[in-house]
Amino acid sequence: QFLKINGKVCSTDTSTSGKKLSEIIGSPLSETTEYEIEYIVTDVAGNTNSAEKTIIVDGSKPDLSSSTVVTNSQKNNSYYNTDVEVKLVAVDSNLDQTGLTVTEQNGNPIEVNWGHSDKTWTVTLKASKEGSYNILFEAVDETGNKSTWTKSFVIDKTLPKLTTYLNGAVYTSFGDYGGSGTVQVGVVDANEDVNDVTIDIARDVPGGEKVTSTVNGKNPVAITDDGYYTINYTVIDLAGNKSTASHGFTVDNTAPVNNLYVTVAN
Repeated sequence: QFLKINGKVCSTDTSTSGKKLSEIIGSPLSETTEYEIEYIVTDVAGNTNSAEKTIIVDGSKPDLSSSTVVTNSQKNNSYYNTDVEVKLVAVDSNLDQTGLTVTEQNGNPIEVNWGHSDKTWTVTLKASKEGSYNILFEAVDETGNKSTWTKSFVIDKTLPKLTTYLNGAVYTSFGDYGGSGTVQVGVVDANEDVNDVTIDIARDVPGGEKVTSTVNGKNPVAITDDGYYTINYTVIDLAGNKSTASHGFTVDNTAPVNNLYVTVAN
């Protein structure tokens, strides 16, 4: 009997029975080599039979590291205000389409049409509806090595809804008169960014001078000095959707000056 590995006779008896392949060839197995094993047996009558087996050594997991969200986000890598494209890439020398699965957050499979070139499998997913997405990409090669890649993101195309307030009451006008007070903006947004609220205050001072200032955040802002005020609010949510609102009014805390003139007849 003969044991051949890649055409080379490695044994002519039963001494290799039960041994590891690396022990038989005398070196560690290589992941870049296919091992063609042939076992030939001849009985005393000269009858011969043989069996062949090809072994591929693969201890490497599929490489999914090139998978990425293709679409650029306005300000946050998890929030988008446009349609989103996600490119999935799997690279492995012993991987076929049956080992590739893509599922969404509820566990339902996503049907895709894979492209294949050499060792690489690719597909681009497109999402356009508003909402939360959680993609799970799994690849299992023919030897059972498994890799996973996940990506969660939110599509939000809705502008923040703003409400402007003066002294705690809704106020959207321009030109009213009043005393000192506070201004504030209310925001309704599913993905609000509390750190991206800007209040620009322009004050026209009696006499012609203009004074400007900027305040960040949604806290009430006190307005006390005399003058005409234009308040501009800018709010940008986590997805980059931008809304603006404005109102204006006059603060007049100065009492009128009354001059009394008395004329005395001679």
